[in-house]
Order: sequence, then structure tokens, then C-alpha cells
Amino acid sequence: MRFLKAILWLMIVLVPFSGLLYSLTYLELEIIGEGSPIANVSSYILTQDENNSIFTNDELRYITAQIFLEEGAANLLVYVSVFWLLISILWIVIGEVLRIDRPGQAIKYIWIWFVLLIISLVVVASMTWYFLYAQDVLYQRAEFSSVFSLLIFMLIYTAVYFYLSCVFITSRVIRSAVPFLTIILRN
Repeated sequence: MRFLKAILWLMIVLVPFSGLLYSLTYLELEIIGEGSPIANVSSYILTQDENNSIFTNDELRYITAQIFLEEGAANLLVYVSVFWLLISILWIVIGEVLRIDRPGQAIKYIWIWFVLLIISLVVVASMTWYFLYAQDVLYQRAEFSSVFSLLIFMLIYTAVYFYLSCVFITSRVIRSAVPFLTIILRN
């Protein structure tokens, strides 16, 4: 029962986080950049190098922006969401498998939480780098500084997601393994 409750809380956290990423990427929001996702990619992410054929050919720039959204961003959103789900379920399972029977015993497992956080950050950074910059379809068509900014955003977003998901899915017996959680959820 506790496992199902944790999965329900996980979905309550995961769906808005993934939905916000989807909204920022694909919805035509006037408050974000140019308003259109393709125009945003074209203006802010694709290369501004005058020697590159993308810079001078508007049709090629439009097609490349579409490919960036379809091949890069769409795949990134799917893989990141699935990875977040898996790493969170792993944390739930670890919390259930560790047989903690005394108060304060979970604090010695804080290293597991940090290892999962680091794994999350490294995997999400690798996926962001690959899907938005390094794959063959998009190789060096995006501006390095723009992709680096997106990479930093994804790292911060992943860290916030991981911590908030742990706030909601961590069982009472292993709360002390999550930094500051016992202070936040003090009874």
C-alpha cells in the first residue's frame, strides 16, 4: 500500500514537471521569446555563424528548427521523463528494501541519495547534450552557448525535480536520508 501511495505522489510531481517542459518547448506562448516554438529555436538556438548555410538560407533554417524540435527536443522530453520516473521508482524501492527499524538509522544511507542525484544529473546532462547538439541530424547546427544554457537549465530543473519528488515519495522511515527533509516535514 505504501508503494502505491508513493507511485501516486510520484505521478503528481512528475506530470507537472514534464508538462511544464513540454509547454515551454511546444506551446505558442507570447511571453516566451518570439512566441512560436520554431521562431524561438531559429532565433535563440540555431547557429548565428555567417559562414554557415543555415544563417543565410531562411528555408533551411526553418527546416532545421523543425528537425531540432522533432528529433532533438521531442526525444529529449520523452527520455528525460522516463528516466525521472525510473530513478524515482528506484529511490522508492531502495527505501522499501532497506530494513530500517530504529530512528536515525537512515542517516547513514544519505550517500545513496547523493549517488542517485549525481547519476540523475550526469544522465540528464548527457541526454541533453546528445539530443540537442551531438546527434548526427543536428550536429553543430545549434549555437554552443545556447545548448550550454539549456544544459544548465536542465541540470537545475532535474535537481529541483529530484528533491521535490523525494519530498513526496520518501517513506517516513528513510526521511533522514534526504537532506533537510526531516526539518521540512517535522511533525
